[in-house]
Amino acid sequence: MNVDREIKWKKLGEFCEIGTGNSNRKDEVSDGIYPFFVRSKNILRSNKYEFDETAIIIPGEGGVGEIFHFIEGKYSLHQRAYRIKVLHTNINSKFIYHYLTNWFKEYILNIAVGATATSIRKPMIEDFEIPIPSLNIQNRIVKILDKFSELSENTKGLLPREIQQRQEQYKYYRDKLLVFDNTHSPERERERDVAGQLSREYLSILEEAEKVEWKTIGEVCYLRIGRVISKKDIQTFDEDRHPVYSSQTINDGIVGYLKSYDYNGIYVSWTTRGNAGFVRLLDGKFTITANAGIIWPKDQYLLGTRFIYHWLVKNMSNISIKGIGVIPLFTLEQMKLVKIPIPPIETQNKIVKILDKFSELTEGTKNSLPKEIKLRKQQYEYYRNKLLDFPKE
Repeated sequence: MNVDREIKWKKLGEFCEIGTGNSNRKDEVSDGIYPFFVRSKNILRSNKYEFDETAIIIPGEGGVGEIFHFIEGKYSLHQRAYRIKVLHTNINSKFIYHYLTNWFKEYILNIAVGATATSIRKPMIEDFEIPIPSLNIQNRIVKILDKFSELSENTKGLLPREIQQRQEQYKYYRDKLLVFDNTHSPERERERDVAGQLSREYLSILEEAEKVEWKTIGEVCYLRIGRVISKKDIQTFDEDRHPVYSSQTINDGIVGYLKSYDYNGIYVSWTTRGNAGFVRLLDGKFTITANAGIIWPKDQYLLGTRFIYHWLVKNMSNISIKGIGVIPLFTLEQMKLVKIPIPPIETQNKIVKILDKFSELTEGTKNSLPKEIKLRKQQYEYYRNKLLDFPKE
């Protein structure tokens, strides 16, 4: 058996020291030296400490299953709040903290008499079962959830939609990574291969969450600005001629045609001035003017062109575009500094397949009613935003 896939269920009382503090509200000092944990989300201060350790703090009454604190160091504790100290070196205290925040409330409600639980006792905490994967798996889970939790909380300057996306992303991985089945219900069969092991699906999700790294476009892509083309050289459409793209938005950006072409293949194009930052996906033989640039990946097995396109379409509105006077500019050097997530290429391909489908549906609405057109666009934007929301490093 692969040791990294082994999982054992233990009660908190088997590997933790659990108890209450001895302090009460009269020990509070507003500018005290040490944190003083009571029965609320607010952390008070005190000039004395009772414990010097790593521990999880939960209230004994009020906010049961909703309030959790994690402390490393010296602190004081209220007489009706509990400390949970992990005693085993092969168990990560932060992993226990994350698991408690996700599942402890449900456990308390299941064993409580009535619809709510207003108070708990030590034996109830001791009997709470925790899945214990290998220390390596625990550490990986903690690293991921700590990062997503920090992103979810660090929302200063973000739009409400961006805040919601971060919170939903944290919740998604938290729920996926902290689901370990200790039953044999058919509904949960897919969560495991055999009893006592992590499923391949679980490990796949763990790897997916870890592998999303961010790079600048300049690190992973080639970029080039178009060339100056004289108006007298621009021709009208003919089957033997190829499109010339500029920064204009009408006619799909095509300003005319040439018999020659500079590029042949699939590229991402962006406009550099005027309507700066407008993104297109170009496929075939074409040329671009000096008011536009193109991007293509250095390694197509690392990053896909269509993935770059969809990600830029979604995010260009959030990228700062500067300019000279009243003319907006988005230069090659600026584009090089834009950061892009690099999920596994398999994940990129799945995302592109879905978004291409919705993009086609949106474009195929010429003969549809306005309501249908709007609905198609909303569908595309919804899935684009969901699928391309990656946590920044």
